[in-house]
Amino acid sequence: YVLDLSIGKIIDNISIGGKLTNIALCNDELFISNEDSNSIYILDVKTSNPIGVIGVDNMPHGFDIDSINNRLYVACINSIICIDTISKSICKKIDTDFKSWHIKLDRNKKEIYTSTLDGKVVVIDEESLKIIKIIDEFLLPVQICFNYEAKKIYDVLKTGDIKKSRIQLSYIVGRDTENLSEKEIIRATVETVAENTVDGLIAPLFYAFVGACINVGGISLAAPLAMTYKAINTLDSSVGYKNEKYLYIGFASAKIDDIANYIPSRISVILFTIGNLFLRNDYKNCFKISIRDRKNHKSPNCAFSEGAVAGALGIQLGGTNIYFGETVYKPTIGDKTREIEVQDISRTNKILYATSLTSMLVFTLFYVIIYHIFM
Repeated sequence: YVLDLSIGKIIDNISIGGKLTNIALCNDELFISNEDSNSIYILDVKTSNPIGVIGVDNMPHGFDIDSINNRLYVACINSIICIDTISKSICKKIDTDFKSWHIKLDRNKKEIYTSTLDGKVVVIDEESLKIIKIIDEFLLPVQICFNYEAKKIYDVLKTGDIKKSRIQLSYIVGRDTENLSEKEIIRATVETVAENTVDGLIAPLFYAFVGACINVGGISLAAPLAMTYKAINTLDSSVGYKNEKYLYIGFASAKIDDIANYIPSRISVILFTIGNLFLRNDYKNCFKISIRDRKNHKSPNCAFSEGAVAGALGIQLGGTNIYFGETVYKPTIGDKTREIEVQDISRTNKILYATSLTSMLVFTLFYVIIYHIFM
C-alpha cells in the first residue's frame, strides 16, 4: 500500500502476492522481500512498474540499506546477503548456522548486527561479512534499532537539513513536527529517548524480573508478564491520546499504561542516577530534578525519566507541543543552565545504554538473592 502521510490515506496499492516481510527505498526503487518465493522484488517507486527480481536464500526477512554505498543487507534464515542496488545483484554473502531475523547496520563502526530466532545477537564485519562475536544474552529475538532512530535525527541535524530532521522525528513521536525549530527537534528527541528508556527497557525488565520470581505449574511468568506490559505500552503509544479521534478508545489504554508504569518509572530514578554516575554526568542533579519536577507532566510517570536526563545534562525539557493540530501546554522540566544542543541527543543515547546496563545488573542481582533465599 502507498500511504500519503500528509492526509493519512491510502492513495495506491500494488498486488504482488506471497508473504511480504520487508521493504526498502533506494534511488527511487523499492526493494520488497517475499518469503514464499525466496526472492526480492524491485519496483519503480514512481510508476510501480516491476524492474526485476533477485533470488535469495531461504526466507529473506530483515532489511537494512546503506544508501550512500548503494548496498542492501538482507537477513535470511541461513545466510546474510549484501545486494548491490545499482547492478541488482548479490555482491557478498555469508552462510550461517543460525537463523537470522532482524538486521541493522552501524555505519560508524562498519558493523552489522543481526538477531536470531534462538535469542542471540550476532555482530558481523560489514566489509568481509565475517562474524566478530555472538552475544548470547537475550530471551527473545530483538529488533536492534532502539537508539538508531535518534542517531538518524542526530546525523541529519549535523548536516543542517531541518526539513529532513522533522520528517525523521515524525517517525518516533506523536507531536506535530512540521514547524519545529532545531532546538525543538533536539528537545523532542531527547524526551522520547528518556521516556523510552523506561517504556522500552526498564519496565519490561522489571516485569520479566517479577515474572521470573513466579512459577505456575513449573512455568516461569517472566516472558508472559514482560510481553503483556509491552502490549499495554504499545496500545498507549498508538491510541492513548486525549483528542476527539482517540478519546474513547484510547482512554483505557492510557490509564492502564499509567498503572503499569507506576512502579518502574519510580524505580528508574535510582537506575538513572547510578547510570549517570558511571558516565560521570551530574548524577546528584539527576536525582534532584527527577524528584523535584516529577509532577511537571500530564502523565504521572513521564517526568521521572525526563527529569533525570534534564538534571544530568543541565538542560530544560517539557513545554508546549502540538498534537494532531491541537496545542498542549506542559510545564517545563529541569533548569536551563545552558542551551540545548545537538550533542545532547548523543549524550542521551549514552544515558540510555548506561541505565539499561545498570537495570540489567540490579534486577539480576535481586533475582539471584531472592532465588537463593526463597526459591
